[in-house]
Amino acid sequence: MSKSNSDSHADRISALTQLIEGQRLLSELDAQLKLMPFDSEPLVTLTASHIEETLTRFTNGAISDSHVEQWADLIEVRDDITFDPDYETKIKQVIHELANPVLFGPLDHYRAQSLMRSLTR
Repeated sequence: MSKSNSDSHADRISALTQLIEGQRLLSELDAQLKLMPFDSEPLVTLTASHIEETLTRFTNGAISDSHVEQWADLIEVRDDITFDPDYETKIKQVIHELANPVLFGPLDHYRAQSLMRSLTR
């Protein structure tokens, strides 16, 4: 792998990690990720803990429901993000619900708590 490919690969992993961990503005990550192909082997793993941390930030008022929706939407469309195999089905469902509030209803504190509980059952 050439240095530029290696740097690009590292940049991609860094951006994806920052996305799932909520470490950067979503608008910045969205712009950066749009420059990268969607189809790729999995490079990072989303866990139930990542979702719980995001929903906790929402219930604490640190982020909005629209922020959670955008976060989940960015994750849902990526082939380079895989889901923890122990919780894969539950994680996929929660991410799908969070990314599609028109289909599943708006996110509120009660629903956030319910989704967090669903990940631990």
